Amino acid sequence: MADALLRIPNVRAISDGLALICELPDKRRIGVPTLAIDPTSDVQGPGDYGTLVISKQVAIDLGVAGYGF
Repeated sequence: MADALLRIPNVRAISDGLALICELPDKRRIGVPTLAIDPTSDVQGPGDYGTLVISKQVAIDLGVAGYGF
């Protein structure tokens, strides 16, 4: 069974590498493993802005589960 997905709005992707560096609405930056980003996410690469879609477990691991809707 797949993890539930969490949608985090108003995220801007800053840069990439092993992880996509994303800026959250409170200006905090997190590194999201690119393989953990759901294909339905607006945020896929540097310069993207919109809703970041990741699994609930990844959000918990990154300490951002409270942002999800």
